[in-house]
Amino acid sequence: MIQSYRATDEETQACQEIGSIPGHSTEVPSHEKIVRLPEVMRQYIPNPGSE
Repeated sequence: MIQSYRATDEETQACQEIGSIPGHSTEVPSHEKIVRLPEVMRQYIPNPGSE
């Protein structure tokens, strides 16, 4: 589980414009939320392309 600030409507819109994994919808299901993580958290999230 990740706990953070809830994304604003503008941030959610930007995420939808950027897109997602190819073939996946950018719509956020009603039972999910987009959260905004502080930059420092990037070091804890795996990045498959970084190896």
